Amino acid sequence: MVWKKLSSITFLIFWMVLFQSGCGTVRVRTASEREFSFQHYRTFNFQRAASDGNAAYFGPPIQRLVQAAIEKELEERGLVLSERPDLLVGYYLQVRPRTFDLEHPTAQGGSLSDMMTSYYGFYYRSGQSLDEEGAIKYREGTLVINVIDGRRNKLVWQGVAKGVLYKNQSANQVERRIDEAVNSAFERPHGDVLARGQGIAR
Repeated sequence: MVWKKLSSITFLIFWMVLFQSGCGTVRVRTASEREFSFQHYRTFNFQRAASDGNAAYFGPPIQRLVQAAIEKELEERGLVLSERPDLLVGYYLQVRPRTFDLEHPTAQGGSLSDMMTSYYGFYYRSGQSLDEEGAIKYREGTLVINVIDGRRNKLVWQGVAKGVLYKNQSANQVERRIDEAVNSAFERPHGDVLARGQGIAR
């Protein structure tokens, strides 16, 4: 099996790449207007959470946790919740079925750190065995956070966090996972440049 055949040196390099990516089990991308800064704004509020038919993964309790995590990040940046907001924040979760081929891990596409993030997530968090031949079927969640300039009604920042949706997680584990995803996104205020107000979420 591929993972068992990796040399110790190669495996060590993989782990170094993984931890240098800055986040154990979440892959993050962000995009913003070229001159965007949260410091240019004073107040914010939320749009209604968008529904993507994922009630099992994104019901009201989960939405409240996501909103609380976003609120915390914005308040730490000096913004205040207001009925007359400078910024409007929307968020939603996309859920897609995926398959990870254990025999051909490099065929998954994406970067080396992306591949190892998935592997790390399976090995330590999913409860699934990697000692068997074949593939692992799983669900991948993509949390999308849109920040809109209320005066211009224009998208000015977007954070996208992707990761394996684990089974049988406790309430504390779910909350920590959400905090990890939201914090990782806000720690990268400048990523790609938004092209004509179009986001990077796909």
